[in-house]
Formats: sequence, structure tokens, C-alpha cells
Amino acid sequence: MEVYIELAFLQNLAIDGALLYATQSFLGYRISMRRILFAALVGAAFAIVYPLMSYPIAVGWVIKLFSGATICLIASAEKGFLRQFRSFAIFILFSAMLAGATYAMPFPGKLCAVILSFGVFRAAKRIRELFRKRLEIKRFVYDCALCVNGRELNVRGFLDTGNRIYHRGKPVCLLAGKTAGALFVDFSESGHTAYEKIILNTVNGRKETLVFEAEYLRIYSEKRVHTIEKAMIGLSASELSEDYELLLAPSCLYGDCK
Repeated sequence: MEVYIELAFLQNLAIDGALLYATQSFLGYRISMRRILFAALVGAAFAIVYPLMSYPIAVGWVIKLFSGATICLIASAEKGFLRQFRSFAIFILFSAMLAGATYAMPFPGKLCAVILSFGVFRAAKRIRELFRKRLEIKRFVYDCALCVNGRELNVRGFLDTGNRIYHRGKPVCLLAGKTAGALFVDFSESGHTAYEKIILNTVNGRKETLVFEAEYLRIYSEKRVHTIEKAMIGLSASELSEDYELLLAPSCLYGDCK
């Protein structure tokens, strides 16, 4: 069987470059096309030279892993052992995922498979970003107990550092409309919930909402239980996340809100 060195070099250059780019993109690292191109050139050169030498199987695997770590080190503009190790691990994972699918393909098929796999990599990156965002949100979600008209309901409150709403000198926590319904809050003229109307400045303009006083709001943090008597609660002008039902004002945890 004849093997054309130029074709083999271009094939490995394209695949190594695609895999290195996918790795850096998936991890959210800074992408340097110069570093990736140079690393791909090194990887392609290694792929040409390696078959010309004879090694024991174990030594061959060590050399391959070392070469993979080397080109990952070259391609990544990040610093730190842990970041470099993540880059190497994801590169090996992506290489293993594509190896079986592309081994028996001719060069155009291999390149197309790598290009098409970018869709999978992009989807995986999006899922990773959503998962990370979900974890970041949960760091600022607190278990709370809200009491209105003698009825207590457990809710999840999100610490919204951008919440600067005050009414009558008190910070206003915004409650999801559906949760207000679960508390049997009645805003009708004949209802038993005293309320006031205030204007909120939102990203979509000025909106009118209702504000009322709860008997108390308890916020359970790791260090202590924050109890706010006669807490000021407003109805959210928009739907809240499925992760929480209440937007907490920062002063409820860190200020002089009592």
C-alpha cells in the first residue's frame, strides 16, 4: 500500500488543528490560532515520524501520550497545571471519540467527520455553560419562610445584588405572582391584604406593581437565620426563574434590615 507523506501530513494537520480548537473552545479558554497552528504542525510531524520507528507497545503508548500533552501545552494560552491537565484530558477524550469513527475513512471523510463533530462540541459547550450558570445561581439561593395573613410558605430566595428597590424606607423583595397566589394574597377591594402601588424602573421601561407587608420573612443562611419583621414584598413585574420564587434585597442579609 502506498502512503503519500504530503497527504498524511495535511490530514493530521487538519485533524489535530480541529481537535485542539474544539478542546480550547469547549473549556472556554483563550484561543490563539497561532499556537493551535504551531501545535498542529508539531502533531502532524510526529504522526509522520512515529510509524518509521519501532517501539514496544507500552513505550509507544507513553510516547503518544507525551506527544499529545506536548501539543496541548503548545496550543493552550492558559497558565497553571490544572488548566493544562484539563486541556490534555479533553483533547484525549475528543480524540478517542473520533478515532473509531474516522479510522477507516479516507481523508475527505475524516475531515468532514471532524468538522461535523464541531456541532456536537458546540452543543456540549452550551450544556456546560448552562450547567455552570445553574451552579452559580444556586450559590446565591437561600431557603426562606414567608408569612402573610397568618399563612407561612417555604420559598427559595435569590440574592439579587441589583435589587435597590425601597418603599417607606424598607427594602422590597419581589415575589413571583404564582407564589403570591399560593399564599392566598387577595388584592381585591374587599380583600384582606393591604397594599400600595409603586412604579418600578425595569429594563423594559417603567411598570406599576403592588407592594404589601408580610408578617415576617425568614432567610436561612449557613451562619444564622435572618428574620425581617413586617418585610416589604412586591409582586415581580416578570416571571422569575424555576430555581427561585423570591428576589431578595441585599440589605436583608448584609444591611440593617430588621
